[in-house]
Amino acid sequence: MSEIIERQVLDIWQLLEESYPNGAPWNQEQLRESLEQSYIHVLETRQDNQLVAVLIYHQLFDESELIHIGVKPAYQNQHLAQKLMDQWLARCVEEGVTQCFLEVRVSNLKAQHVYQQQGFQPIATRKNYYQDPVEDAWIYQKKLEC
Repeated sequence: MSEIIERQVLDIWQLLEESYPNGAPWNQEQLRESLEQSYIHVLETRQDNQLVAVLIYHQLFDESELIHIGVKPAYQNQHLAQKLMDQWLARCVEEGVTQCFLEVRVSNLKAQHVYQQQGFQPIATRKNYYQDPVEDAWIYQKKLEC
């Protein structure tokens, strides 16, 4: 593994560790293995040479799914998550994606608001999807016109 990828894994993991209420949902090894896949893509926002926001998604054929999005606490409420989502959705349109998906905790009202502003709609529930604490997830979908 190259030193650059190792630095990226550590930077992303630390950001997710800080930005999620219960810490990063994946450990560093899971993140590393994910980033090695060709269908996984990372969008980043850096300020002062520091990673402050990240969006990780996968794309297969005409579908894309948001895997992780995080913003360091000191940089929240600056619309960085929305800007990353705008970039993701623009890339999806450019590449012929027709549907985007994501999961969100039923208690995460702030994220749900951001997703709904982006045009995502809840379509289903995954029972007990999240751990620490155990909680349902709502599956959101957005259909794109290419």
